Amino acid sequence: KLKKIESQPYGSQILEAEEFIKKQRSASEGMIWNSAKGTPWVILRPADVIGPMDPTYAWSNLQFWTMFQKNLDISLELPLDAEDRQMSFTFVEDLADAFLLAIQTPAAWDNVYNIALEDTFTLSELCVDIGKELGFEDIEVLYDEDHDELPFTYPSALHGTMDISKAREKLGFVPTAGSDAVEETVQWYLDIFMTDAEERAAMLAQFAEDFLPDDRENDLLRAVAEFLEHNGIEFDLRPEDDDEDEDDDEDEDDYDDEDEDEEDDEDENEDEDEDED
Repeated sequence: KLKKIESQPYGSQILEAEEFIKKQRSASEGMIWNSAKGTPWVILRPADVIGPMDPTYAWSNLQFWTMFQKNLDISLELPLDAEDRQMSFTFVEDLADAFLLAIQTPAAWDNVYNIALEDTFTLSELCVDIGKELGFEDIEVLYDEDHDELPFTYPSALHGTMDISKAREKLGFVPTAGSDAVEETVQWYLDIFMTDAEERAAMLAQFAEDFLPDDRENDLLRAVAEFLEHNGIEFDLRPEDDDEDEDDDEDEDDYDDEDEDEEDDEDENEDEDEDED
């Protein structure tokens, strides 16, 4: 049974919502949308969700570090207590499957289920696996007792790994293999990185903020350009501000041309007036 933790208000609010849902099943009086027996419910508890469309940038931070660590000569230093900490992850497609199973399995209603991969990872194991998918075999993660914060959001909760045996038994839940989940997630981020300039810029901005001092941003742009050009994709190294400056210069040139045209017209009009005189 979970306990409320005052320092984690989001988790405590979720727990309160779960308790409310459970109580209405046995005490439905006054719940106008309920039948006499209350509304059936299923609660799914995922771990950190990985896979396509992750809005947290946690995965992209890890993937970019493995892609550019040699070019940028940046190390990944983690708190010493994270060295052996096993983490559970939930593959987004598994979570979607679990929702369907919950809807379609009435015998499994009125229960709470953990939804996660069977495999667990430490941060260094995850980085090594990401590196292998990208073709890098010598990924090294450093642990330092002087570091007390993680540069990204894994894990978002510190309750340990998840037991999914109940979901297997009652829901018929079968998780994706951990290696397949890592492979699909890496490939999705790689495809987006190479094809979606807007999303690439957003991910790189977050990576630079979390990993790099301001004076290394140009180094990052050069590393990105080298990677993309190696894959046959053109990449403009100029910041957007430079493009705006060029647009401003073009506007000024157009304005100057308009002024010159107006002056020429005035001169022609004056010449015509003199001829008439």
